[in-house]
Amino acid sequence: MRKSHVASFLALALAAGSLAAAAPTITLDDSGVDYVGGRWSVSEQDTGYVAVERGEGGLVLVLSQEQLGGGLPAIELLVRDRGSDRRGELRVADSDDIEGVELEGSGTAYTAFTVNHPDVSMRDAVAAWTAALEDLGFAVAAHDYGRATTVSTFSGPDGDLRVVFHATSDGVRVHVAQGA
Repeated sequence: MRKSHVASFLALALAAGSLAAAAPTITLDDSGVDYVGGRWSVSEQDTGYVAVERGEGGLVLVLSQEQLGGGLPAIELLVRDRGSDRRGELRVADSDDIEGVELEGSGTAYTAFTVNHPDVSMRDAVAAWTAALEDLGFAVAAHDYGRATTVSTFSGPDGDLRVVFHATSDGVRVHVAQGA
C-alpha cells in the first residue's frame, strides 16, 4: 500500500509539473533601461515607460526610459546604485535593482509583475490596461469595481490573466498575474 501512495504522489507531481510548464509565461524586455548610465539617487523619481506585447507563449513586459507606444501611463522607474566592489569597480545593476517594478517568478519566466503609475486616476489606468490587453487578443471576462481596488480578469490566446488595480496616495499600482 505504501508503494501505491508513493506512485500516486509521483504521478500527481509529474502532472502538476507538466501543467505548470504549459502555463503562459511573462518575460521581460528591459533593453530600453540604462543600468550603467542611469540616475542613481534614491531621492529622485525617475519616469519610465511600460508596454505589453505578445511573445512566444505569453506576455512580454517591455520597460524603457524612453516613451513607448501602446497607450499605458508612465511608471516609476528608478535603477538603484549597486555601489562598487572591493576594487572600486562599479557593480552593474539588473532588473532586480529597479524600484517601481516588481517581478514575481524566477529566471526569465515570470508569473506576475507589478508596476506603479504615478499621477493617474483609477479610471484611466483600468481603461489603458484594458485597451492594451484587448489589442493583444485578450477579452475582458469581468471587472469587479471596488472603492480603492478594481479586479479584472481577462481570457486570452495564451491563457487567463488577473489584473488588480489598487489606488495609492499618488496614483495606481497595477498587478498582472497569470490565471484568473
